[in-house]
Amino acid sequence: MGKVLNWIDTLLFGVRRIHAAGVEMPERPAINFTGKGVTATDDPANNRTTVTVAPGDMLFYYHKTADDALDSDATREIVISGPFGTSNATLVGAHFIPAGLLPAHATNYAELELGVRDLDEGVSVRTAALGRTIPSGTYATGSWGGFVSVELTDLTSGAPFGPREALSFRINKHDSGVVVPAGTLVVVCRPAAA
Repeated sequence: MGKVLNWIDTLLFGVRRIHAAGVEMPERPAINFTGKGVTATDDPANNRTTVTVAPGDMLFYYHKTADDALDSDATREIVISGPFGTSNATLVGAHFIPAGLLPAHATNYAELELGVRDLDEGVSVRTAALGRTIPSGTYATGSWGGFVSVELTDLTSGAPFGPREALSFRINKHDSGVVVPAGTLVVVCRPAAA
């Protein structure tokens, strides 16, 4: 008899019992979905509302453990992410957090490059973000303060990274170069909604 009453209750009143991570929530006449990456669309053909929750952002880090030297000590290419799985992802932001100071210089500077590498071909295909330790101009990051985030310029314009692409990081030196302090590169990517 209880199963019949539950079936009639659901038929007349719809779904009323909602659980969040296994914990039953109080019964309410409406549900409100909020948060970044949550969308709700009407699906009249199936007589329902479809709620899509996009996957969370992915964070990648590279910890540069020591100050480097001048032009003789550029950083070789370091892979910082594996492939992006089965879907595309877009760059949300890339920044470097230096552990020390760095005065900008117009000709003797370092270039921090976030690159995209095709894993099937084994080649670098494009630059995703770039920063130069120059006072002003294209991709300028200016002088750095210790433990102050330095934003790299996003060059992707929202173009996605493919499932068989990975991200890499390198530091290139120009002219006499500059000492780049230890620090952490932080890259945030957003997977495409399924």
